[in-house]
Amino acid sequence: MCTSHTTPHFLPTFLDLASAPKPVQRMLGQSFLPQLMGEDGPAKPWVHVEYRDDRLIRTKEWIYTNKDKLMNAKAC
Repeated sequence: MCTSHTTPHFLPTFLDLASAPKPVQRMLGQSFLPQLMGEDGPAKPWVHVEYRDDRLIRTKEWIYTNKDKLMNAKAC
């Protein structure tokens, strides 16, 4: 499983695409619309990914899973 997408970032991105106001409640994630438009945008040094019973933290170099596996991300 090698992925760098996380769903919390989709809502802020869709809101930006629609020029919709941000909700009053705090949202997890940040819009990646600037990157879709070919511009520089905010970046995190890591992402947290959940899929069914699997969870992982991924950096550019490493992937650590909830099953105590540490993998080299560059090999994926």
